[in-house]
Amino acid sequence: MNVIGLRWIGIATDRYDDMMILLRDVLQLDVAFEEPTTVELSTTEGDRVQVMAPGDRYHDLFETHARG
Repeated sequence: MNVIGLRWIGIATDRYDDMMILLRDVLQLDVAFEEPTTVELSTTEGDRVQVMAPGDRYHDLFETHARG
C-alpha cells in the first residue's frame, strides 16, 4: 500500500498502541519523530499523521473539540 495525499492529520486516541500498529505496521508509514506521548508519521510524499496519546498536551484539546 502506498498512502499519499493526507497533508496533515492529527489524531487524539485512547488506543495509542493500536493506532501505531495500524499506521506504522499496516500502512507502513515512516516515523518522522517520536516523543513519549506523541508520534508523527510520514507518507512517501511527505504528508504527516500525528497521533496523540492520553497525557499529551493536545490530546484533551482534540478530544474536547471533536466531541463538541
